[in-house]
Amino acid sequence: MRMQKEEVRKPTSMKHASEKDRLRFMRNVLLFVFAVRVSLFVASFLSIPVSLMAVFGSLVLLGWRWAYLKIPPTDIIKKTPWYIIIFAFSMYLRTH
Repeated sequence: MRMQKEEVRKPTSMKHASEKDRLRFMRNVLLFVFAVRVSLFVASFLSIPVSLMAVFGSLVLLGWRWAYLKIPPTDIIKKTPWYIIIFAFSMYLRTH
């Protein structure tokens, strides 16, 4: 009986993407993170609430996801683990 070697595969999150595409994607992610951090700093300097900047950033991400990945925002509502969000939100509620 002959033993067969198992094929080792590298895990890829972006299937069928070239190395150049993955590098471009990572560059864009890092630029977005940097832009968010700068915008939070500028917003705090201009007395703009952080929550307003968070909503704006979320809308930008949803728009990007919808425009480039062709995934509608309703997909997030369907896939959201609501029990975790309800639990986390209930941790902050105080009862009198």
